[in-house]
Amino acid sequence: MKKIISLFLTLTMMLSALALISATAAEANAISVDGKEMTWSAFVTEANTKGADDKTPTYEGKTLKLLTDVTLTGDWTSLAEFKGTLDGNGKSISGLNAPLFNTLTDATVKNLTLNGTITFTGNRCGALAMTAAGTQVTVENCVNNCVINFTETGSNAAAGGFIGYTEKKVVFTDCVNNGDINAGSANKIAVCIGGIIGYVKNATSEIVATDCVNNGTLTTNVISADGKSSNTSIAGGIAAWVTGTGTFTKCLNTAQIKNISAVSAGGHKLGGIVGVYAQTKANLTIDSCINTGNVNGFCEAGGIVGESQSLKLMMTNCYNYGAMTSGGDTAVKTNSIAGGLIAYQRQGELIMTACANFGSINAKLNKSDATTVFAGGLIGWTDTAVSVSNCSNNATVTSGRIAGGLLGWANKADAAMTFTECFAAEKVELIAEPLAENAAAALVGKINAGDVTLATSKHLTTVNAVSVNGTTKDPSGTEYTVADAAAWRALQSINFEGVQYTAAADGKFNVRLVSSLSSIDYLNAGYEVVRIVNGKDLGATDAEIKVVYKSLLGFDEAGSKNQYLASQFGAEYLSALVIKNVPANATVTFIVRPYLKSTDGSTTVYGEAYTVTFTNGAVAG
Repeated sequence: MKKIISLFLTLTMMLSALALISATAAEANAISVDGKEMTWSAFVTEANTKGADDKTPTYEGKTLKLLTDVTLTGDWTSLAEFKGTLDGNGKSISGLNAPLFNTLTDATVKNLTLNGTITFTGNRCGALAMTAAGTQVTVENCVNNCVINFTETGSNAAAGGFIGYTEKKVVFTDCVNNGDINAGSANKIAVCIGGIIGYVKNATSEIVATDCVNNGTLTTNVISADGKSSNTSIAGGIAAWVTGTGTFTKCLNTAQIKNISAVSAGGHKLGGIVGVYAQTKANLTIDSCINTGNVNGFCEAGGIVGESQSLKLMMTNCYNYGAMTSGGDTAVKTNSIAGGLIAYQRQGELIMTACANFGSINAKLNKSDATTVFAGGLIGWTDTAVSVSNCSNNATVTSGRIAGGLLGWANKADAAMTFTECFAAEKVELIAEPLAENAAAALVGKINAGDVTLATSKHLTTVNAVSVNGTTKDPSGTEYTVADAAAWRALQSINFEGVQYTAAADGKFNVRLVSSLSSIDYLNAGYEVVRIVNGKDLGATDAEIKVVYKSLLGFDEAGSKNQYLASQFGAEYLSALVIKNVPANATVTFIVRPYLKSTDGSTTVYGEAYTVTFTNGAVAG
């Protein structure tokens, strides 16, 4: 009998131990608060418990750190306000069906991944927080994978991959949004959505975004309950609407941005990086940003910016590869403006340097009698002073009314517009019956007013109609026309010729970039190289080269060793840049543009930009 009892007791102890282990695993400490570990459920209880002041804890001055991945069950209730530091520690929070926080105030969030599907009705929404407040909110090295379905019901309606709305300063660094964002309007109120943030409002606000990426499709639909179109919608790959100081550096949008409902006049404004910048007392700086996503809007579609109303917009080293399409099959009378870099430069000075468009531009006619149908390879429409240098359009520009290889429509009498060392290629075409107000030109479609200077700018463009009614004429044979590609290359001081690359070894390979030079009467040659690795824009790097060659050795595709002479490329010299240790197991894109600096170092002359992509250690395509 004793043996049976003993065995029974042993089994009971074992079962108890197993139960204890199971409970411990389920309630493992998932988070620490200033080093004090606790379970997630204990933390949520603490965070939602009101103190003597009838307020929940904000964790001001404290550091919270995730210790494990957290999976939420049931409906999540957003924590009211957070003022501390949340270190995700490389962990994730999954199962979100509402924003993690209502408000971030002077908070820092880093190293965190968010997963889930958020369906939200209100006026502000983001997977991380609805609103950012205080002096500055910082978000670093975070990933959002949450799909957001947003229906706006109030003023200042905005949704973003991370944060919906702020009136203060927000800083985003190394953040990636992978979640699609869909926004609708239930009551004819404007709505805006951004891959990283929706709305940055008022003159004292500021956004600084560095090394941020949007991979989530952005879609707006502002049809009201009665079936009629509502006010407006604004969308941007990184930020939708900015009315404070803005700085965007090395940011990338890869996703489609679109609206699927028409609205009267110019209500829809879409941009690959920024939808609208609207602050005439502050500056917007966009450097080394890239858009590869198609932008489809009924009113304004811009590769980098939809519409700008700034004190000064400075855009440098930016590239668009997405197709820009505005207008559409609708009876609603609406503007249709498309630009490779900017759809509409409305107010303030624009300084654009070393930028290029590679995506097709199409401003479609609507069923209405709207005459604001403008398309430009770089800029669709400008009302302000524009200074563009070392920029190029390398894609077809199509319009139902006005089309230009660089600029579609110049409108203001007091605006001085200068294009220096710029280039346009491919076709410029009109797709409507010729009308008195229609115009197409290789460089500037139509000058309604203002002073346009085309300084050493050229084109290879074919135009199916020339400008009429006293506007700028640019038919074949003028000083702006270059007969063919060979003639264009002969005019350039430096030309990119191609790449050579080694076989992969130890998971890496080397790439050599080769350019030809017509002279060595320069301080030095170099390359501006933008590198994109697995969808992340690593920004632009300048590499100077002080040695040139009459010939270079290399292997052709068949593996034969050849000597390449500069004279084979119609040049005097060749230059080469070797990029080492390129990862062979990644998709790597190089955007390459060679340059020369004058002997006094004051002037930089760029060649055309070219793109080459490697997949698994070999040239793609």
